[in-house]
Amino acid sequence: IEIFATLISRLDSIAEFNQTNIEAVFNGILNEKGLKLGKLAQPVRVVLTGGTVSPGIFEVIENLGKDKTIKRLKKAAIFIQTKA
Repeated sequence: IEIFATLISRLDSIAEFNQTNIEAVFNGILNEKGLKLGKLAQPVRVVLTGGTVSPGIFEVIENLGKDKTIKRLKKAAIFIQTKA
């Protein structure tokens, strides 16, 4: 949940919402947490697309747009909290 909260906050702070900036947010979080991309990208992919296969995660996020992406991530975080 903490990592989703961090991701939501940082995605929300992006002024120019594009793949390059989205990737930079992911890389920053991954470096801080010592994780590989799949450990964050795969759960985010499932939350955003409903499946485990999709175009590149940064492309998916850019195409969904900031508002839809954040809304879906927040909804998932709430769901996870209520089930934990």
